[in-house]
Amino acid sequence: MMQENDNESILVKIEFVKSLVIKYKSKAIAYFTVALVLGLCSFFYSEKEYTSDAIGLSYKVPSDYVVDIILDVEDAIKEHDDTTVAKLLNISIVSANKIVAISASSLDENKNVKDDGDLSQPNYFKVKITSTDKKIFDTLNSSLIQLINSNDFISQKIAADKDYLSKNINYIVNEIDTLTKVKNEIEKRIINGESSKNVMLLTDFSKIQSNIVDLKSRLEIFKNKFNRITGISIVKKFIKPRKKSAPKFIPIIVVFELIALLLFILNVVISFNLEKRKVEE
Repeated sequence: MMQENDNESILVKIEFVKSLVIKYKSKAIAYFTVALVLGLCSFFYSEKEYTSDAIGLSYKVPSDYVVDIILDVEDAIKEHDDTTVAKLLNISIVSANKIVAISASSLDENKNVKDDGDLSQPNYFKVKITSTDKKIFDTLNSSLIQLINSNDFISQKIAADKDYLSKNINYIVNEIDTLTKVKNEIEKRIINGESSKNVMLLTDFSKIQSNIVDLKSRLEIFKNKFNRITGISIVKKFIKPRKKSAPKFIPIIVVFELIALLLFILNVVISFNLEKRKVEE
């Protein structure tokens, strides 16, 4: 008996759902069709966004310090402060307005410092930028380097390193000049035939020549270091994206259809309650 009542109850519910479907079918089609049209309009008419990322390294500072510098730009973008963004990245206000988002993350962290103040291993970091103008990425590589290298703390470290290397370069150049003069003097004495001292002179000449070669090698190393001094280096540059990163078709359609579903259910509940009250009255 109870099983029969349960079956009847289920059948009643099924019939009730069927009646609702039939009754509100046209309204449901209207809701979901409108949602689809609105979703398509949103997809096709929304401003396209493009994303690219760059990877940099630094021997001067930990990568989390670089992340903090990028955070200043990120805050300015969130506040829609195009003037500050343009100033920080050294770009026009028009270009700054095209940047939608920027973020930075540390790829690894090394804080072991060598005797010369540099890190023993480079720290790598990633910077991701989203813009409505894909052409802007060509200029952002130099903007990123300029932003970080112009930081007070990093620029002071660069200036100190350049001063240290300049002093060493000048010292080596003076040493080479002094040894070259001595070498030339010995060469003259050998040519002039001071035979009794030839063996000693040749030995001195050989030593001085060897010292000059070593000094020139050291000089080249210091010059290369001086030319390469920078707060950061870009190992993977921003590139102009071929495809847009947003908006995405399926998520937009799903959002609009879900909104339509919620509105439809709300409408059905309200309509059903109103009809129920009329019947009860």
